[in-house]
Amino acid sequence: MTEDPEQQPTPRADAAADSASRGGPDDRRGAGGAQAERAGRIDGPGRAELTESELADRLATVPAGALLASILESLDLEALDSYDIVEVAAAADRAASWAHRVKVAAAAALHEHPDMRPRAPVVGGRGALEARQLTAATLAMRLQVPAREADALVREAQAYAGALADTGDALAEGAIDPPRARALVNRLWDQPVPVALAVESDVLPAAPGRTVTQLRRDVERSLARHDGIEAAARARVARERRCVSRPRQLVDGMAGLWVVLPAVQAVRVDRVLDAAARAARAAGDERTLDQLRADELTTLVTGEPDVLLDGAPAPGIEVAAAPVPDAGGSAPDDGGAARRPGRSPATVVHVTVALSTLIGEDDLPADLEGYGPVDAVQARALALGGVWRRLVTDPQSGAVLDVGRTRYRPPAALDEHVRIRDRYCSAPGCLVPSARSDLDHTVEFGEREDGGLTGTTSAENLGPACRLHHRLKTEGGFTLRQRVAGLFDWGTPSGHVFRTQPGADAPTLRLSRTGPSDPGSSSEGERPERGTVPPF
Repeated sequence: MTEDPEQQPTPRADAAADSASRGGPDDRRGAGGAQAERAGRIDGPGRAELTESELADRLATVPAGALLASILESLDLEALDSYDIVEVAAAADRAASWAHRVKVAAAAALHEHPDMRPRAPVVGGRGALEARQLTAATLAMRLQVPAREADALVREAQAYAGALADTGDALAEGAIDPPRARALVNRLWDQPVPVALAVESDVLPAAPGRTVTQLRRDVERSLARHDGIEAAARARVARERRCVSRPRQLVDGMAGLWVVLPAVQAVRVDRVLDAAARAARAAGDERTLDQLRADELTTLVTGEPDVLLDGAPAPGIEVAAAPVPDAGGSAPDDGGAARRPGRSPATVVHVTVALSTLIGEDDLPADLEGYGPVDAVQARALALGGVWRRLVTDPQSGAVLDVGRTRYRPPAALDEHVRIRDRYCSAPGCLVPSARSDLDHTVEFGEREDGGLTGTTSAENLGPACRLHHRLKTEGGFTLRQRVAGLFDWGTPSGHVFRTQPGADAPTLRLSRTGPSDPGSSSEGERPERGTVPPF
């Protein structure tokens, strides 16, 4: 087919090509800029003359970046054959890698910004906070990702600015994707520079053609070859990082736990569980091996069978019935669950469920502390034999108003009330349960120079904060205001303000830097001049 001389290139492709010809951000490879300009017109009149292989070849010549993303967006995927569609997906992966490298560069710039310098440490407290901790916490709040994910972003930034610069360049070019880049960063960021450079030189050239698992193995082999003498020392350091994760929410009321152990211990645990499961199967148990292994682990740790196998919970389940205001009466409270001799230490698991669900009027989900929502059937099963406690909640927001209960340390009833009211750390996106958090005075408790008091020990001035976020508020330049009891405004050193209501499981709102005067409203979209900070 011949090209129609009256037809003009599409505006999007033309603009993209013009950007490349002006030496924009994608014109980083010299001659690649001209290649990008030609490829930028593949959705114009010349597209009809391109064979499938030519389309793939043209996409391959475009540097990863905004130009490539613009070209991909303009393609009519339904008009392509399966080969080209796969190549489009591969090109999109390169563009995503470039975007991730931009995000890492932003993390690096933020880490070096003066706003990320921590205050002096509190006298008698732990060591000083680091700029990396402030940077990660600031990014975590804005990006709504776990603190560990934000910290990994900062770690990448530091690695690409140092020994792993070539890995950062490969990521920016789209030669490798973020998981492959992190396979190198996670293993080499804290190694001596000569070792990191040698391992990177060994494995990076082949990285685009390796899976992430293969690449990790390549890194381990190369590391052993270049620094085998330090293998024992690395193993000692690694053993110090052994841990068991907190429950990670899965679907349909399930959760996952990740256990990190020295290899020998992990194999021993695996064989103990496997032997117990196979013995049970040999004795006629109809459960699968996987089910038996999971149930055996539960029994070994807790001393009790699965709480739902026999329709009733094991001891230590505390069910809080959450009625609407003025709901009558309270269920029996025997003061706590009994501890059986010879069993694991007594623990309390809090489950909050609406009274209407308990009595069968509806099927609202319950809230399992440290996990999240569970269905009504599980909630009722947990309530059988559990210790009940009455809570009064706001029917609109779900916030706890009462649990039936001029000094710094709050009395036990007030402590309990605030922890049950808020459920989790009050910082944006933080899911550390209130039971494992500090109970923090929003406005610092103490006496002013004029003899007056500052913050009071009251429900309106107390809230849960995990140890990290407590320290960030005290030493790291983060600010906190409690608009009304249980409604928190967090400010970061960068000037961002976020509103949370953890007890109501409300979404985090990003506010203007000054914040609205009405505690119940959001000022999303309002952006005052830089330098304006919240008045708290």
